[in-house]
Amino acid sequence: MEKDTTSLPSTRKEALERGFMHYDPGKPCNRGHTLGRLASTGACLECNSMLDRARQGTPWRWAQQAYTRCKKRAMKYNVPIDIEIQDIYDILMALGGRCPVFGVKMRIKGRDGRMTSRSASVDRLDPDKGYVKGNITVLSVRANLIKSAYTSAEILVVGKWLKKQGY
Repeated sequence: MEKDTTSLPSTRKEALERGFMHYDPGKPCNRGHTLGRLASTGACLECNSMLDRARQGTPWRWAQQAYTRCKKRAMKYNVPIDIEIQDIYDILMALGGRCPVFGVKMRIKGRDGRMTSRSASVDRLDPDKGYVKGNITVLSVRANLIKSAYTSAEILVVGKWLKKQGY
């Protein structure tokens, strides 16, 4: 059965029954927006969009995106994953947003969304163990890639930190 897409449903219930993602109640939200509502939550589309934009670049949003990348890499490399978004967020917050190797403030939103050497990244301390509790940390991209791209002096800094962590 095909959806009738000529008009949006006017109620949330109707939208859900007909399989629509949005509905138009015909009246503005409390902030005066008239674009429509999400069928799943009843939230105003414009308010929801504003909230999403406000969340971009926040530590929680970064942890969500990092978790998604971890899941994809775990599947790609066939390694276990039992971490949650909260685990990544908690590590980032415990570090105060600073790289534990270099002490620099890590960027959770680079210029134009691009990664930089100071961007935060999730690291598996022992790659064979996968993304499991106790085996991940958050480092700057620079620290995470140092073994293949940086000087011996920088590698020694990473080595000292790993030794301090017991690895």
